[in-house]
Amino acid sequence: MLLEVDDLRRIFARVIELAPDTFHGGAYLHEAELTLALPSGYAGTLQTASEALTQAERLAPAWLAVDLCWAERWAVKAQDYGMFKRKLQKVLDSPLVAGDNELGPENDLTRKRALKLSTQGTLLFTRSAVQRVEPSAPK
Repeated sequence: MLLEVDDLRRIFARVIELAPDTFHGGAYLHEAELTLALPSGYAGTLQTASEALTQAERLAPAWLAVDLCWAERWAVKAQDYGMFKRKLQKVLDSPLVAGDNELGPENDLTRKRALKLSTQGTLLFTRSAVQRVEPSAPK
């Protein structure tokens, strides 16, 4: 991925420049995922990723993959267990978009991924991150 990062960033930037709402703002989502997947320092900051995710949310509020990225990538990297729980719950509680042939199947898969991820919180977060949100959690 490190070998392709510059090309990927150029592609995402060009899509954002020409047609930012292409597939529900997907270039913003993928830019954030790329930033969060790479080692800190090389990829950018949590702020850079949150700005891209905010734009993706603005363009596609019903696309649950954006919320899953907040939980699975951003919250884990930031060790923000509260964000992790809130975004996963949003995904799990959101209804599928009725009659939406593009987002319906995507959101269904995202919900399945969120359900599996919701069982892994204690593996992904430090005890102190969990205890800030759930003080009664085991120490």
